[in-house]
Amino acid sequence: MKKAFNKVYVKKKGFTLIEILITLSLIGITAYITFIPINLVKNNIFNAEVKHCKTSIFSLVSFSSAYCKGNQKNGYIQLEKKANKISFSVDNKIVKVMIIPKEYKLTGGSLDNILNVGKDGTVQPGTISLKDSKGNEHSITIQVGNFYAEIK
Repeated sequence: MKKAFNKVYVKKKGFTLIEILITLSLIGITAYITFIPINLVKNNIFNAEVKHCKTSIFSLVSFSSAYCKGNQKNGYIQLEKKANKISFSVDNKIVKVMIIPKEYKLTGGSLDNILNVGKDGTVQPGTISLKDSKGNEHSITIQVGNFYAEIK
């Protein structure tokens, strides 16, 4: 028994190959598990931003209609593609402005980039189009008759 107590144990320095492989595989699995949800979250954020931008444009058109009808005045919505903004004016005074986020570009609208709004709240039919950072086209279509706009 004395011999067992007299043995000197040498402490190893470093890690074995198995320990390193297990650690690397656990890191890889963890990275894989978190990578998929991060991409889903990024896509959801992007989709929410697109929806918010289109809804804001729709709200500006709705506001313009209600403003003109309530005040019995004619107005117009102007699409300023170079400045990347949409403004609503009455009597040549800007009432409301929406600056389009830099990730989006106004790409289309009526021929003269102006949608007239009548005293009765009717908005000239037309389409407001914008392109997102991924190159997808989105449009808000305003139809003839009572106010109806469709977001695509």
